[in-house]
Amino acid sequence: MYRCAALIYHAGGFCFGSITDIQSAQISYLTSHGFVVVKPQYRLVPQIHAAQAFLECEDACVWAKTVLPSIMADDHGLQVDIGKVVAMGYSSGGTLALHLASLRLVKAVTAVGPAVFLADTSTEAHHATSELPFGSMPNFVPSEAEWEGIKPAGVQLCGAPVRMPGPGVVLGPREKWVGNTFKHGQWAATLAPDGDYSRIAPKTRLHRDWPPVTIIHGGEDRVPGRSVELIRRAEREMKDVEIDVQAVIVANAGHLFDHNPAMGTTELGEKWKAVVQGLEWLEKHLE
Repeated sequence: MYRCAALIYHAGGFCFGSITDIQSAQISYLTSHGFVVVKPQYRLVPQIHAAQAFLECEDACVWAKTVLPSIMADDHGLQVDIGKVVAMGYSSGGTLALHLASLRLVKAVTAVGPAVFLADTSTEAHHATSELPFGSMPNFVPSEAEWEGIKPAGVQLCGAPVRMPGPGVVLGPREKWVGNTFKHGQWAATLAPDGDYSRIAPKTRLHRDWPPVTIIHGGEDRVPGRSVELIRRAEREMKDVEIDVQAVIVANAGHLFDHNPAMGTTELGEKWKAVVQGLEWLEKHLE
């Protein structure tokens, strides 16, 4: 039996998150439609610069095409068609999926809430924000001990809990530090301290040979650099170079709206239907 492969990249602003955050309902949907799902871990900032995570994203795709087929054949009796590999991701993971599109390594991409204009320093990602939740966070300068916890010497992190400010939520030093980079417009500079944003901005490499792309985006997403206006702009600019693209704006949905365990199980409304639209996009563009 031949299977396709879907790489799914987790969210976390390149600074936290892990593959455990990827929702099981979406994985189940893909596996039930003939996909082998690969969930790559990638190292996190500040242990690395974000450009290195992009290289690891590429490595995972190459692995899926060169090593995964023999594993699936030998251990499971399944044949993986290396010509039918797609990518999906959430937030920063969506940006990584778009990176694979820019390299023409996959047949189709679904990006949920990605950062698209990191190379455009006029956008919100490069400027201080008063938007919740980041704007309400207290200023935070890590102590020496706290910085050791954020960036422990000699340790490479590829997973850290994602907790957002809210009632009863106790944030650790890493969450406070990342939140403050957003609050003060320093997040993008933290990802690329050398100032070379093009390395982490797939949209700087738009070309008509990109595979089909769909962007699923919450209409109430308030994370800096994720406005609906920017998503619509990305859609227009992709269409201008004849990329097959669609942007789906989900009403009354915030950032990572799909990261709800009820989504796809007991929650089957418009938000889940939008997620399914993104999953179907991958399947229908395999040929």
